[in-house]
Amino acid sequence: MLGVVDFALRKRLREAQAIADLTGRVGGKPAIDLGERKSNDPGAFSSIVISLIAPGRNYDQDGASATRQALFRFEIFSLSADPGILLKEALAAELQGKPATAIGGVRFAPGFVFGDRPGGVDNIGELRVHRRILDMDITATI
Repeated sequence: MLGVVDFALRKRLREAQAIADLTGRVGGKPAIDLGERKSNDPGAFSSIVISLIAPGRNYDQDGASATRQALFRFEIFSLSADPGILLKEALAAELQGKPATAIGGVRFAPGFVFGDRPGGVDNIGELRVHRRILDMDITATI
């Protein structure tokens, strides 16, 4: 769907080769999803879950602006700490280091890292899953 920031952001990350090379696969696509991790299969790691924390809608005299300054959370899940850190670095580099990019009817300005921290380790069945949390300010124009 054109003009939906969340969908365009997921598409951008799935198409970024440096990120896709570091993620597992679910249904033949890089394991980058909105709101939930789709699989506990070992082949689905490392993965990224994208969540919108604050929509960042701006308003002017005409109502809602086409520009949004949103806060997104990226939860990175990996089977050991190192792959998660590498994926976090690739994700930050893609979103803050690239020039403005248009995809799916949305124009993204370079983002800013707002928070970066470990998210703990969980046992899921036979797997030991490490989580890393990256919060970023992302400006997008629809």
